[in-house]
Order: sequence, then C-alpha cells, then structure tokens
Amino acid sequence: MNNSNYKIISIILIIVFLMNFIIISPIGTMNARAGLWGDYGDSVITGVKGLLILFIMNLIYRNTGEDEGADEDLITSTIESGLGLGQDENVEDEKEDFPQEVEIIPVEEEENKIQSEEQMLNLVNEVRSNNGLSELKMTAELSQLAQLKAEDMAQNDYFSHQSPTYGSPFDLLDDRGIKYSLASENIVRAETVYEGFQELMGSEEHRENILNLRYNKMGIGIVEGGPFGLIIVQKLIAG
Repeated sequence: MNNSNYKIISIILIIVFLMNFIIISPIGTMNARAGLWGDYGDSVITGVKGLLILFIMNLIYRNTGEDEGADEDLITSTIESGLGLGQDENVEDEKEDFPQEVEIIPVEEEENKIQSEEQMLNLVNEVRSNNGLSELKMTAELSQLAQLKAEDMAQNDYFSHQSPTYGSPFDLLDDRGIKYSLASENIVRAETVYEGFQELMGSEEHRENILNLRYNKMGIGIVEGGPFGLIIVQKLIAG
C-alpha cells in the first residue's frame, strides 16, 4: 500500500470513529437511560475496533516501508558489487607489454621513397614515437634472419610463420644463437613497403607486436616476388 492510499483510509476510519461518538454514542446514552445498555456498548466497541484497525494499518505501513527501503539497499549493493565482477589486480601486470589505451596515430607515406628495410624501420619507429614508446634498433643479425625467411617463402611458394626449411620463428632464432626473453614475427605481402606497414597496423595481433613495450630490437627482410609484389618479414625481440 502506498502512502496516499494509507492516508485516505486513515481519514475514513477517523470520520467513522468521530461519527460513532458524536451521533451513535448519544443515542446509545439515551437508550442506556431507558435500560438498553447493549446498544451503547456496541457503539463503543465499534469505535475501539476502528482505532485498533488504524493502529494495525500504521504498523503494517511502517514495516512495509522499511522492507522496501531494505530491498532498495540490497539491490543497490548488488549492482555496485557486480561492477567489480571479473576484475583482477593482476590483469594490468599481464598486459603490461601493450598500452591499454594506445592512440594509433598513423604516419603518411613519403613520395618517391625507396622500398627498403630502412623505410619500414622508420615507419615502425614513427608510430611508436607518436604513441609514447621507445624506438626499435635494427640489428644485422635479426635482419639476416628476416631476409632468410622472406627468401625462403618466395623460393618455396608459401606464406606462413612455419617454414619447411627453418621451422618456427623461434627455431630459427635458437639455431642462430640469438638470445631473447620475448620474440615475435610479422609477415605481410604488399605492393609497397608503406602498404605492407598499413596492413600490419590494421591487424590487431601484428599491431600489438609493433607497439609492444618490451621489444627493443628488430630485423627486417624484404624480397620481390609473387603476385603481391613484395614479401616483408619483421623479426622483433626483447633482449
């Protein structure tokens, strides 16, 4: 029962109670003088019943209001607790290698630029710098391995991280004695170096490799061949 309904019923009961004593009670008193005490007693009892009903309704209304308030508190508490579901203090530690809210600021292609490893390195370091990350250093060792992988794909007509000649990217690093704590390989086929870079940045997995906080070294291999023009390989390590 809401507050307005409760007030209306309370007013009706009060009116009935007052009528009981203003109209019915005097009549009962007259009857009492005539020796008819039973009618007078009925009128008094009616008034008392009205008061009892009013009192009981008041108790019910207060208890109901308290329960509704308690339910609202419970619902609010449940919603607030639910906001934290699935959160873990270690989540940020697990993803510390990649910026959580990195702003991908694209770089523009320069006209008449030579299709070279240096161009790819400049594009990668520019986008890393634009997003507050340190630049990668290109090493001769990693570039040699990247070039071997690019040539192997061109000669054996395949496009995969798993090489029939050298095995996985990690096998190739281990066989050549490259020390690393973290490593990855990006491969792409495109008509130009800039187009290949844009395709890599358009892929979430490859973009995460390029913008990984831990990587500090890179090797790049580029060969011409196949219907796409260029085969480009990036070797990235933390070491």
